[in-house]
Amino acid sequence: MLTPTEEAVSTGKLIGSGAFTRCYELASDPSRVVIITVDPLKEAYSDISIDPPGDHFPQLEWIAHGLYIAPRYERVTAPKRQLTPEDYAAYKAARRLLPGALFGGKHKWFSDAVYEISTQLIIQGHDDIGCALQRGMDSVMNYGHDISMEISPRNIAVDKQGRLILLDVFYDVEEMHGKDNRARLKKRKRWLMDEGCLRRHKTTYY
Repeated sequence: MLTPTEEAVSTGKLIGSGAFTRCYELASDPSRVVIITVDPLKEAYSDISIDPPGDHFPQLEWIAHGLYIAPRYERVTAPKRQLTPEDYAAYKAARRLLPGALFGGKHKWFSDAVYEISTQLIIQGHDDIGCALQRGMDSVMNYGHDISMEISPRNIAVDKQGRLILLDVFYDVEEMHGKDNRARLKKRKRWLMDEGCLRRHKTTYY
């Protein structure tokens, strides 16, 4: 395992960004990525990667606070073509359930709505994805207060077997709307570089 005490992580080109995160090629291995984040839920994802194995979650390797390495998964642009038939059916079912559960007025907390979605998926026969969402929620609830969910091509991926990978479908509602995440990301990158955990590759553009 690569650790900050052995060698600083060197980033390649920027390949993705979100509200909480910047994603770069790993300079020494373009088949993997470097994730710099202020998302507290990423630590939950790394927990899922270890115990029990999270088949439908990204395999995150913790390097330092807010710094991870992961496989470079294929992004989803054509879900029906890229996903297995079983995972595509579960993906469609989750998309169909999402609006009513989150905004139907039945639940006080978004997190309760997400648990409802996972339960309904299991009832409908999509046990694999439904149980994965429940395991994911059990983990992320240790790191956030009210957890909501989005599932769309921009926050899922596919592995080499065509399985659905839930990249960052969960988010903390308060964290999303209450803080200047761009400024926090810049501060996190500076801190990681000052601590010797991260270095900028000469071809990297920030």
